[in-house]
Amino acid sequence: MDIDARTLRRARGDRGFTLVEILIAIVLVGVLSAVVVVGVGQLTSKGTTAACSTSADAARTASTAYYASNLAYPTTFAQLTGASLMSTPAGATVAGATMSVGGSGGWTLTLEPGVGTAPPTFSCTTSGATTTAGATTTVGATTTVTATTVPAGSLPVTGAILWLDASQPASITLTGSNVTRWADGSGGGADATATGSTGPTVVTAGGRSYLSFNGTNQQMALTLAGSKSTIIAVVRSTSTTWGSYGSVLENRSGGRLGNIFESGATNFHFNPYPASVRKNGIAVTSPFNVGPVGQFMVLTVVPRYPTASSQLGIGALENNWYSPIQLGELIVYPRTLTPTELQAVEQYLTTKWGVA
Repeated sequence: MDIDARTLRRARGDRGFTLVEILIAIVLVGVLSAVVVVGVGQLTSKGTTAACSTSADAARTASTAYYASNLAYPTTFAQLTGASLMSTPAGATVAGATMSVGGSGGWTLTLEPGVGTAPPTFSCTTSGATTTAGATTTVGATTTVTATTVPAGSLPVTGAILWLDASQPASITLTGSNVTRWADGSGGGADATATGSTGPTVVTAGGRSYLSFNGTNQQMALTLAGSKSTIIAVVRSTSTTWGSYGSVLENRSGGRLGNIFESGATNFHFNPYPASVRKNGIAVTSPFNVGPVGQFMVLTVVPRYPTASSQLGIGALENNWYSPIQLGELIVYPRTLTPTELQAVEQYLTTKWGVA
């Protein structure tokens, strides 16, 4: 039987791939596999770096809170976790000044104490990261994320135009047992001075110092130009209500800002209402009832008319109405803070003053 060449070639072609074709396919599969491995490695590296950065930021925040309570910075992670200021991430081990997660996607966080009274720095180094530069891929490179604690004597959000802090004894001037001057720590020079025959007194509660206003004739006066757009205070009433009309910061003359307590109640006065109010980081709606007022709170007020007056009083309204309050800290910003900024300042105050 005769078999021509075309039939023979067709028969051979039906038997499968040639050796050259198989080799080409193997090379293509290898190239594609390498691309997938590099891509997944880069995603893993980004996730590890994000976890590393989050841990460094958490340690920085916890360290700031630790200082507020202890007037000293931590030197070990056990001081932060033991005070419930920072939780240990899943799978992490803590030893002295290091916190680490082993294995793939692991990282090591190191606490580096500052020199003298300077704040610490937290450096987090990842392991097994993958970096690509042009056509070169390097496996096992390291990424370091550094977070530095907010120094003592500063606020987590800059730009305050008034900062009165009763936890700083050097800021308070006494004549006998009465406060005659409360120095502004913002650098703006808006010191508050006592009016009338007596100023407030300094009281201690829970190991912390506060200025106490009697609700009868004690007030402090100050001049503060510009916009008082965000007012944040650590305050409580010594009564079950706000007493008479009064305020942590309102006008002595000129127009009202809109930061007035309601007489004999726990809400704010309607003439005029504030633009917004927050108690311990939670928004309160009109008529802005923040009761119970006998417990210390972080009270944030956005006045309705922030530029109405520059002649202001602490503890009273228009030199006529007084509130029986205790005040730990008072901060004023010339702008409305963003939600993130508000949260940072409120959390700082909550931790520092032990507000429940």
